[in-house]
Amino acid sequence: MVTRLVGKEPAWLMAMTYWVVGPFLMCSITAAYVSQRRARRRAGDATVGRHQ
Repeated sequence: MVTRLVGKEPAWLMAMTYWVVGPFLMCSITAAYVSQRRARRRAGDATVGRHQ
């Protein structure tokens, strides 16, 4: 906040966003997709939705 008041942008914030938050977000999306897919496969013949 103080750096913005004097007109300087904190470079570490962009670096942290790029190198930590970006890959974490991609991994969490991938993990959610895999979890849903495994749950559907475990359900077997119990089809849910319009395809029966």
